[in-house]
Amino acid sequence: MQKDFALLTRQLRQDKKAVLQETDAELLASLKRCLPGSAQILVGYLDGQPVTGCLTLLQHEKAYYATAATVGLGRSVSASYSMVAK
Repeated sequence: MQKDFALLTRQLRQDKKAVLQETDAELLASLKRCLPGSAQILVGYLDGQPVTGCLTLLQHEKAYYATAATVGLGRSVSASYSMVAK
């Protein structure tokens, strides 16, 4: 999932010329190791392709939004509104 989320942020930076922190799978894996059980990545797929993703931080049964990325196909179907974590 880290790899797909990194791909989404890269695509968003390119497509919209968005100013986002450089993110790669290794950085996300490191974050998850540093914050075990707290850093959660959600990725939504359409026809097997990642189209939306969100990084949240969990603390005392609350989730805090950190960053997210949705690419063109995901925006066309409002994919970011469909992400749910258990």
